Amino acid sequence: MNISVLMSVYHREKAEYLDQALESLRWQTHSPAEVVLVEDGPIGSELSKVISRYESSLPIKRIPLSENIGLGAALRVGTEYCTCDWIARFDTDDICLPHRLQRQVEYLSQHPNVDLLGASILEFEHSPEQPQYRREVPERSPFWMSAAIISALILKTTTCGRGCWPLGSGCPIWLSRYCLCGLMRR
Repeated sequence: MNISVLMSVYHREKAEYLDQALESLRWQTHSPAEVVLVEDGPIGSELSKVISRYESSLPIKRIPLSENIGLGAALRVGTEYCTCDWIARFDTDDICLPHRLQRQVEYLSQHPNVDLLGASILEFEHSPEQPQYRREVPERSPFWMSAAIISALILKTTTCGRGCWPLGSGCPIWLSRYCLCGLMRR
């Protein structure tokens, strides 16, 4: 099963966090077919250098935008560049455990009627080795955007009426009856 990983970066991101995020993608036991990385406006040389360092070890597809349009809109643009049947969301300040994509692929293979899949997350302040919180599914939201994977077909044919990507923080797809109905219709 091929997976597109979708990320968005903007100028205020920390280069060290982006570096850790991309490094964690590099060590996935199920490698993504592509990493669609939207540059939401000019990102500066530090962030650009981090991305360039990983272009030889990850299938990065850079999508530069001339101006910052916000996370949800940037992800919507990035969705159009995703070519795989599944799109995994991942923030530039997140770290994936090595088996994240493999476990999600295994679950999706065993449950072909699933269009959207979430996972628990660990939150940390300073060191990933010392997480402060474990957020189970469901706790506050049934889907943590940084651990969600969604069918590209469903994502590209379902809108929440705002023209944004449903797993972006600016678009509460999980609370929108219209969107949830669109996801459950299949």
